[in-house]
Amino acid sequence: MTIALNVVPYLDALFGLVDCRPHADHPGWFQWEPVRRGLFTEVLGPLMVRSEGPKRARVRMLSPQVSHLNMANVLHGGMLLTFADMALFCGSFFGGLGERALGGQTVQLDVHFLSAARVETTLDALVELVHETGSMAFLRAQLDQAGESRATISALMRKAPFSRGDAHSAPPLPGGCHKKN
Repeated sequence: MTIALNVVPYLDALFGLVDCRPHADHPGWFQWEPVRRGLFTEVLGPLMVRSEGPKRARVRMLSPQVSHLNMANVLHGGMLLTFADMALFCGSFFGGLGERALGGQTVQLDVHFLSAARVETTLDALVELVHETGSMAFLRAQLDQAGESRATISALMRKAPFSRGDAHSAPPLPGGCHKKN
């Protein structure tokens, strides 16, 4: 819980890209939602995140939608990959990378689908920061739904080249990005 509580001072370090605040209806969880509207990331809806100990965080997709289904009436693999990619950045922010997760880039994302995910319940990603170097982070995650594993993920992320202590080197915000008041 220490990491989640320590995130509050970092809220201004989100460079205006993400609205991150304690979730009103779920104590111990933070809401994670992109500020800029009209981007692909909106397809998932708002996410929730909480620390689960050193280098670990749980990211939750609250409401999978019918629009996320494939023709077999289960959650589309592409949607699961989108959630996994978003969860890796969100989870690694809370799992120890802090602002170096924001503005990072996915270099490699490997997935093993284990079973079909359904629309009726929340979808969780337990994200773990396995190892990091100066510029790279090695991550793994497990997608779970109703206590059952749906997929395992391993990923390599290039960390953002700036940090809060070096904010003057942060890249300019893309057009339309601003802090949410």
